Amino acid sequence: MRKSTVYWGLLFVSLLSVSGLYGQTVSPSRFWLSGGIGKTHLPSAMLAAGYEFSQIPTVLTARYSVSGELVPMVEPAIKVSEVGLLYGLRVGKFRLSAGLSL
Repeated sequence: MRKSTVYWGLLFVSLLSVSGLYGQTVSPSRFWLSGGIGKTHLPSAMLAAGYEFSQIPTVLTARYSVSGELVPMVEPAIKVSEVGLLYGLRVGKFRLSAGLSL
C-alpha cells in the first residue's frame, strides 16, 4: 500500500508538469486552470479552475485540494480532501476571492 501511494503521487506530479500547468495563465476564453503542490503539516496537492467574466470584473473559481501522508507508519493513513467554490473580484493583476468549502 505504501509503495503504490508514492507511485500515484509521483504520477500526479509528473502529469501536472507535462500538461503545461505553469501558474494561472488566462486564455483568450477567460478560463484558467491551475495546480500546485506543497506541504504544511502533511503533503498536499491542489487543482483549481476559474472563469473570468469579460464584461464585469468578477471571477468564479472551483477548487479541490487533498492532503495526506505519503508513506504512513500506521495504516490507515490520514487523508483530508476539500472542495471549495469561490467568488471574487479582479483588481488590476490581483484576484481577490472568498467562498465556501466542504
